[in-house]
Amino acid sequence: MRRLVCVLLLLLLPVASAVAQTTPGTYVDRWTLSTTATFMGRIQIASAVTANLVLEESASTPNHAQRFALAQRVANEPDFLARRLAPLIASSIPVEVTDDGNPATPPVVETPWTDVQLQNLITNKWNLLASAFVPVSSQPPLLLTAPAAPKSGGQP
Repeated sequence: MRRLVCVLLLLLLPVASAVAQTTPGTYVDRWTLSTTATFMGRIQIASAVTANLVLEESASTPNHAQRFALAQRVANEPDFLARRLAPLIASSIPVEVTDDGNPATPPVVETPWTDVQLQNLITNKWNLLASAFVPVSSQPPLLLTAPAAPKSGGQP
């Protein structure tokens, strides 16, 4: 009986080693994730969705000028934020590496974060991003009211 158990365990070992294993990502894995087209595309779309919302928001929204300027930049250059944010996001979210054990196929580096989680991250950080990527000088000047016209016959 003991021998039968040992044989069964030996037979199961190759099967167990062929099962994909998932491990937390290292710095290299995070860099790999940050440079993949799929991850960059997800960030680009999330940025575009937020930019569209900002372009339609009220001008009375706090920090609107900078928010709007960043949204215009994203609309004109869709990968602007994706190129800059991919390393920052990849360094701060969960990263998983799945290796099927086959030396002929590279490990898959991905994040378990959903599109909604990425979208919320970018939307919630839009003010901070606008402050970081839009110089204050690009804000439109404040509109000043013209001085009242002098009264007739009086000193200006």
